[in-house]
Order: sequence, then C-alpha cells, then structure tokens
Amino acid sequence: MDAMSIDLSLLAESAAGTLAALAATEAWQTARDRVKRLFGGDAAAEQVVSAAEDPRHPALKELVEARLRQDEALAARLVPLLNELRPGAGPVIQTASADHGAVVIQAGRDVNRI
Repeated sequence: MDAMSIDLSLLAESAAGTLAALAATEAWQTARDRVKRLFGGDAAAEQVVSAAEDPRHPALKELVEARLRQDEALAARLVPLLNELRPGAGPVIQTASADHGAVVIQAGRDVNRI
C-alpha cells in the first residue's frame, strides 16, 4: 500500500467519524446540504449523507474513501469543511475569579495553548 492510499484511508476514517458525530447533532440540518454538495450532489453523495445519518450503517468509511479515490481534489476541499464542522471545534472560553487568597485551577486538553 502506498503513502497516498494510507492518507486517503485515514482521511476517510476521520471524515466518517466526524460526519457520524455531526449527524447526531442539531448542526447536521445546516451541514447536510453542504456535505452532500461537497461529495458531488449525486446519488453517491446521498449515500454518504444517509450512511452518516444511520448509526448502524457499516460502510460510511468505505463510501467516503471511494469518493476520495474517484475525485483527487475532494480531499483538499474536505479537510477544511471537516475542521469547520467538527462538533466541539469552536473556541472554549473559561473564566474564573478568586479572592481572599483562594486558588483557582483550570485545565483543559491544551493547557499551554493561548
């Protein structure tokens, strides 16, 4: 297996997970048409969208990977969309205050990130 096919396989796996997670949220109604257009707007694109909406569908990754292999430029368009739509991708803002010598500790996944 060459490096490109590995990359497409990993991208398909990531995309399938993101689309399935997104389909379980209210944001899916807005994102659904964008995802369908990105995948070509045809019957095969509808299969990808339908597979994302069905948590029992076993072939979402394979459907995404097949589209990636058919359209080499799709990967370049897919990655930014996934980054934008990924559930929880928005900024997290934490605030805290302490007085009279109290200590506040806040931590998240990326503690050193500004």
